[in-house]
Amino acid sequence: MLLLCITATVLATPDGNDFFLEIKSWAAIDPPEFSHEGGFYDSEFSLILSHPDSSAQIFFTTDGSVPTAESTPYSSEIELADRSSEPNTISMIPTNRITSGGRVWREPAGAIRKATVIRAIAVVDGIASDEVSHTYFIFDDGADAYPLPVVSISIDNDHLFDEETGIYVPGIYYDEEDDWSGNYYQRGDDWERPASFEFFEADGSLGLKQNIGIRIHGGWTRRLPMKSLRLYARSDYGESRFNYRMFENLEDSRFNRFILRNSGNDFGNTMFMDAAAQSLIRHFNVDTQEYRPVIVFVNGEYWGIHNVRERYDRRYLERVYGADPDNIDLLTGSQTVKEGDFENYEQLLAFIGASDLSVNANYTELQTRVDLDNFLDYYSAQIYYGNTDWPQNNIDFWRSRTEYNPNAPVGLDGRWRWLLYDVDRSLGFITDASFDMIEWVTVERSLQNNTTYPNFLLRSFLQNETFYYDFINRIAGHLNTAFLPQRVSNVIDSLKTPLNPVIEEHIDRWQNHLSRGHWENRVRGMHEYAEERPGYLRSHMRHHFEIGDETELTIDVSDLQAGYIRVNSTDIVPSTPGVRSSPYPWRGTYFSEVPVTLTAVPFAGYEFTHWSTAAGDSIPSGDSQLTVWLNDESTFTAHFTDDGTGPQNEVIHYWVFSDDLPNNAPLKFVEPIYSKTDGAYIKYTPAIENYSSNSETPGIMDRVNDPVDLNYFPTVNSGKRYDESGMRGLRVRNPSLVDNRQSKLMFSLPSTGYEDLELTFAVVRTGSGQPEIRFEFSTDSDNEFWSSEGLS
Repeated sequence: MLLLCITATVLATPDGNDFFLEIKSWAAIDPPEFSHEGGFYDSEFSLILSHPDSSAQIFFTTDGSVPTAESTPYSSEIELADRSSEPNTISMIPTNRITSGGRVWREPAGAIRKATVIRAIAVVDGIASDEVSHTYFIFDDGADAYPLPVVSISIDNDHLFDEETGIYVPGIYYDEEDDWSGNYYQRGDDWERPASFEFFEADGSLGLKQNIGIRIHGGWTRRLPMKSLRLYARSDYGESRFNYRMFENLEDSRFNRFILRNSGNDFGNTMFMDAAAQSLIRHFNVDTQEYRPVIVFVNGEYWGIHNVRERYDRRYLERVYGADPDNIDLLTGSQTVKEGDFENYEQLLAFIGASDLSVNANYTELQTRVDLDNFLDYYSAQIYYGNTDWPQNNIDFWRSRTEYNPNAPVGLDGRWRWLLYDVDRSLGFITDASFDMIEWVTVERSLQNNTTYPNFLLRSFLQNETFYYDFINRIAGHLNTAFLPQRVSNVIDSLKTPLNPVIEEHIDRWQNHLSRGHWENRVRGMHEYAEERPGYLRSHMRHHFEIGDETELTIDVSDLQAGYIRVNSTDIVPSTPGVRSSPYPWRGTYFSEVPVTLTAVPFAGYEFTHWSTAAGDSIPSGDSQLTVWLNDESTFTAHFTDDGTGPQNEVIHYWVFSDDLPNNAPLKFVEPIYSKTDGAYIKYTPAIENYSSNSETPGIMDRVNDPVDLNYFPTVNSGKRYDESGMRGLRVRNPSLVDNRQSKLMFSLPSTGYEDLELTFAVVRTGSGQPEIRFEFSTDSDNEFWSSEGLS
């Protein structure tokens, strides 16, 4: 089809008295049509290119470059087959000039997997259509080739590897005397290159396809053999957004930028260190970057494991907080400006320098300038990680440019907040579990660069007794929950498992991991760090602060249905990561010279009555908040009673799907965390146990992290807003009806002696799930007779 487009331009004569119209027109040509969509195939085939206009000429390329009328003309079917045995081409181009150590560029260990990229245009009467790109992965195992999503980047080779213009090589800007030099260290619009981007889900389906801009991303790590790539959606390329739900933990489906990250300093090691560190604290009051591992191909050649990440910038703050992107201050380092200016931050530093923060009035003023809850969580995490690439480096902080407003939404109240990123040098990488991070962040002059600015804020804040106690207790609370060794190990395993089937191909490609054994050892080191770090960190805290001995606190509630206890800022409920599904009695380690505040929080329909000690003695104060100094007998129970306003129904069985259940692992039965009678469970019976011998997703039931707010009630969660990252659910995979067999999710609910039964639960359907669910019940112990009659 030819679409005639006309533009009119008004041109004035120099004297301004006359004007005339200049009219230009052109025809928009339909692009060529492909007989096969890009994607995964298990056998060779013939690709046919066609066009509805018989006069159209089709030109195509196979090297990733954008076709022109000088490219190969299409004349007959293109035979497509597995090209993996062909010689490597662009993967043989050195991408740095490091000559020793683990960062040296090495050629692949043999032939690497190869796809075929076809980019084509149609030309009619000298007018070219838009270009169309398709990548074809032809492997014996077809869509089962990879258990991870696959990204294909098609780009002119010169844009990456040309000595003068290539962004992926040392090139003409490399200085042998300066390792911070090279083409890959050039920045800005002039070093952005156009490319085609295709994203295929793990099942082989096409998720996203569009033309984009690419830049090299990072600081020191730009010199690594495999680079991080920053991906830009711009209207100049077609789409101004990436319109796709890239991360399962986020409902967002509109992004401006992504990063295909090389795992930073962790390249050649675990390939998920930063992701693990950030995953551990997604429930903190700190921004973290979502993560998704993918396999990348560049111009058809296997390029290895990359991590899709979000990027912090003005558009991120707009999307996440609703901030005006033109009305923020975003700083890095000591106070280098990324967006806005540093005037407000200079005022903050001047106030701190001129004020005695031990005076409560000054501390109150400080709280109007700095989000101290965010600051405490942020520092707790970095200190636990042992991250020595911070705070003199890799530190970003921001504010919305407005006067302080305590009633504004989080992030929009005018206070400074910190963003967590680039924590590769954590969890045993570079420093081990015994490293004294407390000294690192409290000495006057940074042990890294001998300047005062990295530790100025924390040292100043610690002058105030309230902050001092909060700092100690915040770290202690996280060690008791988020950083429990078993929880940390579970997170590590959850991120390692998806890489198990693909790590060896990546190792062969880049030769920087040395072997699978080296990779396994690095991951094992993370587990050892998880086990040892709490003991060392508590010891460092005792060494640097006057906080007394480590003391165990034990708390309990009189009725699990009636309420829970908050210890300082930590809610002891199953939804808090690191807290058991049956949390009480709960025990945590604190310090004898630091007061701990306990708050009894009743659920709807209940009220707090009193506290009691281990001996059962009531504590005289009737206040629901109790501040205590701990000793060896520190046991407290919160007592609740029915306030007479709630429903008279009694809970018989109650399920919570928490981190205690393994993630992405088949579950046969799930028992409730609370039951009045024995024998309750949830069981899933699939119509087909396994859809194929190679299936990664047979008909199973498993715990999943998909966020569902249908059953979230802020009133019973201390008024906290819905947090997607902390939500867990029970998933049924591939429910189906096959012949006379049907998938069934069965709730066994023994209820002898009870009447007027109610069953409540929340259900969400994924995009590929069954559209209808049928509910039936049976009172027959053999479960032979089922009916839906009488249900309401």
